[in-house]
Amino acid sequence: MGASRGRAGSRFRDIAAPSWARTAVTAVPLAVFWLLVLWGLISRRPVLWYMLFGALAFGSFAVVPPQVTGGVTLLPASVVAVFLVAKTLLRPKAARLALDAAIDPKRLGLLTAFVIVAIVSAFLLPRLFAGQVAVVPMRVGGSPTDLLWPTSANLTQAAYLMLSLGVAIAAAVYVRRMEDLAIIVRAVCFGGAIVCLTGVVEMVASRTGAQALLDPFRTASYAIFTDSTVGGTRRAVGLMPEASSFGPLCVGFAAILFLLRSATDARMVNPALQAGVVGLLLLLAALSTSSTAYLGLFALLVLISGNWLRQALQRGQSRPHRRRLAGEMVTAYSAAFMVMIVFLLDPHLLTPITDFVDRMVFGKVSTNSFDERMFWNSMGVAAFVETHGLGVGVGGARTSSWAIAILSNTGLIGSALMLAFLAVCLLKSAPRGEAVGREVMLAAKLTILVSLAMGSISGTTTDFGVFTGFLFGLVMATRWRAGRLNAPLLGHRTNPLSNVSPNLGTLVR
Repeated sequence: MGASRGRAGSRFRDIAAPSWARTAVTAVPLAVFWLLVLWGLISRRPVLWYMLFGALAFGSFAVVPPQVTGGVTLLPASVVAVFLVAKTLLRPKAARLALDAAIDPKRLGLLTAFVIVAIVSAFLLPRLFAGQVAVVPMRVGGSPTDLLWPTSANLTQAAYLMLSLGVAIAAAVYVRRMEDLAIIVRAVCFGGAIVCLTGVVEMVASRTGAQALLDPFRTASYAIFTDSTVGGTRRAVGLMPEASSFGPLCVGFAAILFLLRSATDARMVNPALQAGVVGLLLLLAALSTSSTAYLGLFALLVLISGNWLRQALQRGQSRPHRRRLAGEMVTAYSAAFMVMIVFLLDPHLLTPITDFVDRMVFGKVSTNSFDERMFWNSMGVAAFVETHGLGVGVGGARTSSWAIAILSNTGLIGSALMLAFLAVCLLKSAPRGEAVGREVMLAAKLTILVSLAMGSISGTTTDFGVFTGFLFGLVMATRWRAGRLNAPLLGHRTNPLSNVSPNLGTLVR
């Protein structure tokens, strides 16, 4: 019962070619990636923002051969984020603005404090409690438990946290004008389209026996599961390590793109393209059959319903906006009503669906994977208790819940700082009259809630990731520089992009 997993086969197993040819084929994606990074560095256009969101789809692609890095996998998104943060902070006056955002407790100050505590914990606590506390180590393979010792995971996980914070600061600094917001919206849509493309290409390749052609993009040093099935149906995995990481990625992109529709118009991104990307992302999330993704979809549905109700009760909206909102609500609820009628007329049609839900949700409780993940969490909580609430340090223990990872790795101090920051972030409100800022902030906050829901049952480390870091920064940007985002929302009396330069229709400004 549950998903069966098969390890990806040997590289290029179906291609009869000499070793030099295989090496050349593997080198092509690497060369293209680094050429794009070079272009992003020297170009005055926001190439790196597009690359950041597009690179999130390549979660099993090592942009530096692991043999060179000592087995550490450097992913495209992490490398792009380094250059993006550096380039953003080199903009005029950006360093001062970044410092202001990073230390202000009403902006990103509490998140910065959390990361500082996490870094200190990574170097101090594994040495303080060395050999005294049993943990589930970050490494995969070997003994399921081990005594706590300083490892390379402490350094790498601390670096990932610093990078995620850097993206949050970069987003808060970058989005200061309507033109910047338009760039970000199109970059996110571009990233969602890349996720869709990788998902479709991988599914086609798996059904045509051409999976070996994707091996140059599967060079990570960790396990890659590309042949996972549920009930005889192959799961959508894209170019991520496994379906359980591809599904939540689809949900995250779908959430922010759908919720941003209230703050965008055709000059930011083509509405048909945006709707098509969202629809395909939701389909791929469903095809991933990831229980984490399904939880995210449920949370998204609840939040969208609440947002519809909020918009329906909101005053001052124009007739076109009310018609669009009414159309969305009527379409959604009519479809749900018709499905319910069909099932009432023929209850037997529900049998495959109930069997699938039982297998994917209730059946998970009886799987070895569920037992293993619950064991990780129990060991994390035990490590927190045994260290008297100090934690074992970032990278010291693996869990299956982001909240428990924060608790067991950073202790009471880190957990309190993160909880305080989330409260500040989610309770932020835009000034009165800031229609666009209000809608952008709300879209980011609701997507953060979706991410938190998914992380609550699948987060293995304390790192909140560059995508969620971007959302944190977007919330703070729309609040911090809201005076620049003062054009009324589409659907209100005035066009929100009336002050945007006419070249926003291009893909990259």
